[in-house]
Amino acid sequence: MESLQIELQNNPKSPSFPQLVDLYLAQNMIQEAESLLQRSLKYHPNSVSGHMLMGRVFQAHNKDELALEQLNFCIQKAPSNWTCYLLRAQLYLKLGKPKL
Repeated sequence: MESLQIELQNNPKSPSFPQLVDLYLAQNMIQEAESLLQRSLKYHPNSVSGHMLMGRVFQAHNKDELALEQLNFCIQKAPSNWTCYLLRAQLYLKLGKPKL
C-alpha cells in the first residue's frame, strides 16, 4: 500500500489508483478511497474500474442512487464487465427492485 501511495503522491495522474482504492476499501478506509477517486477520476474520467470503485464508495455511504449511476456508467463503457453487473444486481436487491 505504501508504495502505491508514494507513486500516486509523486504522479497524481498515475493509472494505478484503482489498486490503492481497492486496498483502502478492504481496510474500510472509505474517506481515503473517496478522496483519491475524486482526484483520480479528473485525470481518468473514463476509467471503468474507477467508476466501479466509486459505486462501491457510494454504497458504503448508503448513497444507492449515486452508486447505481456509477455502475450504469461502467456497464455502458464495458458491457462485458460481469463484476459491474453483479454489483448492480446486489444494489437492485437492496433497493427492493429484484426484477431489474
